[in-house]
Amino acid sequence: MTNIKHHINFFAGLLILRAMDLYLTYKITPDLTQEWNPLVSYFNMSWQGFMLIQLMLVLIGLVAFHRYSQRMKKPVDKPGLPMHRYIFYYFNACDLSWKNWLHSFVRIPNKLYFKKSSAFCGFSIAASFVLVSLFAIIHNILILGDYPAYNQFLFEHNKIYVPSVYLFLVLSSCLAFFVIEYKRYKSEHTSGLMLRPHAIRLRSYNTL
Repeated sequence: MTNIKHHINFFAGLLILRAMDLYLTYKITPDLTQEWNPLVSYFNMSWQGFMLIQLMLVLIGLVAFHRYSQRMKKPVDKPGLPMHRYIFYYFNACDLSWKNWLHSFVRIPNKLYFKKSSAFCGFSIAASFVLVSLFAIIHNILILGDYPAYNQFLFEHNKIYVPSVYLFLVLSSCLAFFVIEYKRYKSEHTSGLMLRPHAIRLRSYNTL
């Protein structure tokens, strides 16, 4: 039940963000002639088609979130790994070494690899949609506010500015996945180490 609640909250949140972005876009360019999205100009889209794409993005985000929610509880069972070795172990199920690193390029992916990759891609896509939506909203608000400095900056650097921000947000989402999972990994193994001495003392007591 809790899992369904998380799905509903994510769907509603992303839908609201996309709706806010659409509203601000309409205020800026009612005929979509100034819309940055290249699909709009390439296909000469109307608002109906543009809104349909936004709905599809929300549904894709929901599917991605669902894949992340199906992640493994303990994808890495080896304790004491630093983060860079944890990331390698996460995908390859072996510790980082030159031999294993080279072998990872020719290794045939198995079912476990696809399950882990599915969780990683799911989180990255879902988080990217949220972050990009937030950026688009802030970006549109600044345009509507008619701030001279921001408008001048867009005029001079628009071709590199927006794609660079989008790329940064996507990479940040990928990194965030491993920051969250590594924190969970350390927490689980730390709690296990804390419980182990108590179990040893209990066994010693029982042998007396």
